[in-house]
Amino acid sequence: MRKKPLCLLCIFFLLLRLAATLIMGKTMDNPAFPSSTTIQIEGTVLQKSITSKQQILTIGNLEKQSRQKKKQYIEKEKIVIYDDSFRKVKIGDRICVKGDGETFEEARNPGNFDQREYYRKKHTTGFLWAKEILVTERAKVSLEEMLFRMRQRSREVFEHCLGKKNGGILAAMVLGEKAGMDPEVKELYQKSGISHLLAISGLHISLIGNAFYQWLRKGGCSFCIAGITSAVVLGGYACMTGMSVSTQRAFFMFLLRIGADAAGRVYDLPTALAVAAAWIAAENPDDLTDAAFLLSFGAILGIVLLCPIFQEIFAGKKKWLQTLSGSLAITVMLHPILSFFYYEISLYAIFLNLLVIPLMSWILGTAIIGLFLAVLWMPGGSLVLKSSGFLLEGYELLCRMFLRLPNAVVVTGKPEIWKIVIYYCLLFAFVMWWRRKIIEKKMEEKKGKWKKEVQNRVWNWKQKVGSVLWITGLALILIIEIGKEELEVTFLDVGQGDGIFLQTDTGLTCMIDGGSTDIKQVGKYRIEPFLKSKGVRKLDYVFVTHGDQDHLNGIVELMERQAYGISIDTLVLPRKDVWDDTLWQLAYRADMQGVAVVAMHEGESVEDARISIECIHPAENSEADPGNASSLVLKVTCQNVKLLLTGDVEGKGEEELVDRFSEEIFLLKVAHHGSKNSTRELFLEQVKPKYAIISAGRNNSYGHPNQETIQRLKQSGVKIYSTQDNGAICFRIDDGKGYLSGWK
Repeated sequence: MRKKPLCLLCIFFLLLRLAATLIMGKTMDNPAFPSSTTIQIEGTVLQKSITSKQQILTIGNLEKQSRQKKKQYIEKEKIVIYDDSFRKVKIGDRICVKGDGETFEEARNPGNFDQREYYRKKHTTGFLWAKEILVTERAKVSLEEMLFRMRQRSREVFEHCLGKKNGGILAAMVLGEKAGMDPEVKELYQKSGISHLLAISGLHISLIGNAFYQWLRKGGCSFCIAGITSAVVLGGYACMTGMSVSTQRAFFMFLLRIGADAAGRVYDLPTALAVAAAWIAAENPDDLTDAAFLLSFGAILGIVLLCPIFQEIFAGKKKWLQTLSGSLAITVMLHPILSFFYYEISLYAIFLNLLVIPLMSWILGTAIIGLFLAVLWMPGGSLVLKSSGFLLEGYELLCRMFLRLPNAVVVTGKPEIWKIVIYYCLLFAFVMWWRRKIIEKKMEEKKGKWKKEVQNRVWNWKQKVGSVLWITGLALILIIEIGKEELEVTFLDVGQGDGIFLQTDTGLTCMIDGGSTDIKQVGKYRIEPFLKSKGVRKLDYVFVTHGDQDHLNGIVELMERQAYGISIDTLVLPRKDVWDDTLWQLAYRADMQGVAVVAMHEGESVEDARISIECIHPAENSEADPGNASSLVLKVTCQNVKLLLTGDVEGKGEEELVDRFSEEIFLLKVAHHGSKNSTRELFLEQVKPKYAIISAGRNNSYGHPNQETIQRLKQSGVKIYSTQDNGAICFRIDDGKGYLSGWK
């Protein structure tokens, strides 16, 4: 009972810190320097990492030189420096850097990674592409620099003994060094649900710390000596690997455990968890809303609250069900968090973790022993490390096997906050009900009144009630949809390119184009995360208007990533006689990926209960050349509201469109990113749009949108929205009325 007040006090403190964080919101709105300008800044090197292409420095205690020769001092903020000259600097050195400064990118679409918010929580303002680096003050070799050198040397040993791929995986597992890891293997672990093995967390700290602590105790050391020695060694390891939130949590809880041993007290896991959370929140309250914090503490909370319940439910059942209790408890607790941040879950991760986690002790043990042995005798160390490499190959094989199973990765979408609140309220009620019943059972057992036949009857009934409560919670998260619009069209910000997503309340999903010339891997990093955040598992139709890369390279990525991402049912292209080589290659790729390919002709349409998507260009007798002029032009009709999606149609193609099409349009997707050769006065007089959407990259080299086009639209009385200014633009139709909103 003495421990409960401390636990409750820590929880109360956490709630206060969380409330203050949410109320205050973003506290770092002003960057330390204007974006895309050459500046000079001085600071102390706090962190350093090295990749094959560059070294990455994080500097703090900043001193900025402005154009007016005035110095500005920024104490708390940090700057990331990218240096491809590999200038020799140590952690602790004072350096002066001159280069091109930029702020971190905000999320431009729903579901996209918000780089600026991520670094704001780390008090990092922006980054600098270094042109010149001058060391103004040399520091002595610090502990941080020594630990960095140890980490670099260890990574080199791993890669020398196991090769680039497996060496990179082992470096991530043991050192927290993910820079050299193979991107494909990293994604494989993520999709399989075992990416937590790559983060230095409680698993690593408990395996290493407990093993070292028990070894010292068995060697005759007292609780105090063994505890202090273990804490120093483990603290150095935690600092060397980056001291992430999960590492801090595990290290602090380890200190509390050995402290309890030394003091002759009983270690209380809930209290230790609450105290560790309060400690981290006191240091940086922004961590309370970070995925790493929520996942790390949520996993342990699941074990504390749910694991005993599942063990009771599976009591008397097969042994593997008992073993499943811990993994199931973590999955149930973390399901909403994973859905909120990553929009998908691995269906078989529970079972895969049962296979891989027990082997982690062997991997970590052989990695550490092999590393120390390699320093003394490389052949012997290499032999020991190869056993780890053998297990890593087995991990990869298991991941690929599980991902081939049906529905291996389930797209959940991003649940609203109110759904998550209801989920956890129901889950908490479920936990409290079960805890009360377990206490009653123990009291009856003490009195000797607990009969076996009564036990079976009561516990079977309890299992059913618990299952109903849990299924209700899941249904609230995954099923409930309130106030869904008849049609939702999102014009994605894909940089210099086009990408339009269309979804109806009856479940029809379509993409119209998807590509970019200035955003790398636009399909993987912008289109796919957006679709998953919307809960889209399959695209019924993907329309590609013509063969330019800024309209289709993201679609190619989606097709090639169907095993990990979004499946595509049908690819729709213009009629075949206007295909260029790129469209022929796209059709061939689609066929190889199992995607149906159809050519859409003028007058043909895709019909849904709510909408019609009709092809109005190119015509059968069109004289427009293949390319922009022959772009597929689609008219989308929902009730009385019409949208015109024009691809890059211009020149002869637009002239033919004017001759054949004269309907009034509510919303126009401006052709060719607003170039001056499209959207002429005669065309605007024919379609009379009320709103116009322009998709173009910020600061693009083409000068899109052209000012002449902007003027023509304004003179026609059209309200203009641009992805450059608004990010993704969402157009909704409900009850025959249209609504426009920008993401930014």
